[in-house]
Amino acid sequence: MTYKPIPAKTDKPVYSWAGHDLASTELKMAKNVASLPFVFKHVSLMPDVHLGKGALVGSVIATKDAVVPAAVGVDIGCGMAAMQLPFKAEQLEGKLKKIRSDIETAIPVGFNQNKDVDKTVTNWQGWHSFKDLHKGVKNLEGKALKQMGSLGGGNHFIEVCLDEDENVWLMLHSGSRHIGNKLAQCHIGTAKELARLSETKLPDLDLAYFVKGTPEFDAYWRDLQWSQNYARFNRDVMMARFQRIVEDETFECGLERVDVDLEAFRVIVRIRSIAGVLLSHDAAYKLNLVQDALRAPLLRAGLIRVGACDLTSLGQVLL
Repeated sequence: MTYKPIPAKTDKPVYSWAGHDLASTELKMAKNVASLPFVFKHVSLMPDVHLGKGALVGSVIATKDAVVPAAVGVDIGCGMAAMQLPFKAEQLEGKLKKIRSDIETAIPVGFNQNKDVDKTVTNWQGWHSFKDLHKGVKNLEGKALKQMGSLGGGNHFIEVCLDEDENVWLMLHSGSRHIGNKLAQCHIGTAKELARLSETKLPDLDLAYFVKGTPEFDAYWRDLQWSQNYARFNRDVMMARFQRIVEDETFECGLERVDVDLEAFRVIVRIRSIAGVLLSHDAAYKLNLVQDALRAPLLRAGLIRVGACDLTSLGQVLL
């Protein structure tokens, strides 16, 4: 997929992979971001770009010695995990309805949370540093415990997929749940307040930022890393439950995580967290955005880590 500069004069170049013209409001938002003094080289807009808060969702903003919390977003660590299973599509024949039902029982969706907390969850090492997080989340440890291993809402999903060779894959997309959202909002508020107090001139207050070397930057960076780890472990917990469900419906065997080859997937079951609606179809589900991003000069719409079958998102890349 090719890119082109946006048709507007900007302080730093803005390159678009969108393949369509941007609306005037989207152009303005892109120009605002490109005017920030710490933007490194250029801003990239991915095919799924659309309006956000301060920065466009689906934009990649490399920065030097500064970070914009609102550009990172409120679903810190939102990303995907995938696992290839050692059997073919035919072995799922007649079993998808039961798999779907068991997934809905084992993995809460939307605003729901787990009734009980697994030992795997309580043993997560991240709880030891919960006390160091922003004071605005001190009363949320219990909720964070019960939401570990839950999907959430919005565009989060769980899927059983087939690749071009009829191999079965498990895939899910989720983030850091309410605790990540709350941490993000706390730091976005701090950044805005600092901008007001210092009378920093910004094209949009949602582009308020922290400068590297300041206590506010360090506090945000600490909470950002914690939320990233929470989000990843959340996916690990769900994937383990997901694996057991599909394994129990097929045959007993050892399943191993393998590298995602980022080829086309054919979705055979999709369970969306929006009202748990089942959309069964035989459509191509291509990960072209990720493939193109890995070949692009900057990371795709926030991908900051690719490994162990986990694609973790961050709306901004800090250099």
